[in-house]
Amino acid sequence: MSDDTLRALERRFRETESVEDEVAWLASRLRAGEIDSDRLDLAAYCGDEAARRFSSRRPVEPSCVWTWGEGLVLAEVTPVGVRQEHPARWIRESTRSWASQGFAREICVRACLAAAESVAHAATHPSALACVRAAANWIEMRSLDSLTRSSVAEDEADEAQRELMDLAGGDRDSVDPAAAALEACQNAALASALEGMDLKAAARTMAAAAQVLPFEEVRARVAAALVQWALGTSRSS
Repeated sequence: MSDDTLRALERRFRETESVEDEVAWLASRLRAGEIDSDRLDLAAYCGDEAARRFSSRRPVEPSCVWTWGEGLVLAEVTPVGVRQEHPARWIRESTRSWASQGFAREICVRACLAAAESVAHAATHPSALACVRAAANWIEMRSLDSLTRSSVAEDEADEAQRELMDLAGGDRDSVDPAAAALEACQNAALASALEGMDLKAAARTMAAAAQVLPFEEVRARVAAALVQWALGTSRSS
């Protein structure tokens, strides 16, 4: 398929923002090799209706932050509170992704960053913003310097968390939005410092963010960011 045809289909989708026009554009991009099944599967999981036409993936019950967050990356998600009958199998499955390794790690860091960005405004310590910037820099640069920046930012945020805990008398049961927001930002920096190798980081970061904003809002922001990255599509609404 010619580039002119692809661009024409894209322009039509941008104008109408209809699902059918998006389906036509995605089908053409898939044939041309511009996108692959991993990207379509991720977008389908995140709720993109057009991508669902090309994928068998469906999101798990979105009412639980942990299961939805883990399902972004992991091949098998165990519902929270379910007793593990086969611990060895659970450990093995919990470290295996449904996507290719590099893609899974990319999902992880980008999901962490989107969750952190959604609540960074609630963090009062300057290390929170440094963590968000460091994670964003790693995504853009992928350099040794970006890894170092992420590691340094995470260390500073960890120290800030210790200070907050001391002020709270070590009470972890009381939910402090500022501390939770800082934790989400810290997790994003750590995820980028580890280059996405901790595949449970996305769920952990979203869980922290969900102590500041309703989970549905956090999930929607993460999903929108991931669909935009995976497919390069966005709607004005």
